[in-house]
Amino acid sequence: MIDLKIITPDNEKAINHTKRMISQYRAWERQHIASFNQAVNNSSTGELKDSPQEDLCKVVYAAVKRICALDDIFRECKRLGVDSASTYEKTKEYFEFIDTAFTVMGYMTLKNFITTFPITKTYDGEKWSCKDYYYTVDVVNNMDMEAPIGRDRISELLWDYQNELLFQVYGQWMRTVDSMRRYQGEKTIVQEMFDEMNIPTHTVNAEKGFKLNNQTGEVMKITNKKSGHLKLVK
Repeated sequence: MIDLKIITPDNEKAINHTKRMISQYRAWERQHIASFNQAVNNSSTGELKDSPQEDLCKVVYAAVKRICALDDIFRECKRLGVDSASTYEKTKEYFEFIDTAFTVMGYMTLKNFITTFPITKTYDGEKWSCKDYYYTVDVVNNMDMEAPIGRDRISELLWDYQNELLFQVYGQWMRTVDSMRRYQGEKTIVQEMFDEMNIPTHTVNAEKGFKLNNQTGEVMKITNKKSGHLKLVK
């Protein structure tokens, strides 16, 4: 999936570190495939949705760890300046993989979901005006603990759910969606959100020296390295 290229001899230590990360990813990949096959074999109908909850928990946990491991590799390769040769097809494949993991999450009961991914115990959300343990508890208390969550509710739940692994996976899902939208010439999720709030966003082309207002279409020439010094291009 990723071609490692040693840029300079000084990168050897970092490259070896990345290779170890890839080995860890492969381990979770094998675990994910094995748990998936076990779940299907134990299913009452041969379909994953009818697998025992214990097996579904193992499938989802392995999938989440696999996604997080791959995300770590992407970020390390970017730091090293290694080209991961991303294309629309690869981005779409990655999106579909994460989306499939979300679908399987929907087969889990909320009770088992919380057991598999415990709520992060941070309690200062009110002080910092952010989501915390209490916020997540309030969200899940309004849901049925014994019923399958459902794919249609997973995205909303993950948006409110405080867990480091799930936070990383949801972030990857959003970035992947945005990448696919950019490939198709569409606005990103954040741009659409800002448009609804009537907050302008900008696209900066540092190489050509201009800044585009995505809402109005106005082009501002960057005449100084400081972002406040802009000139309207007519």
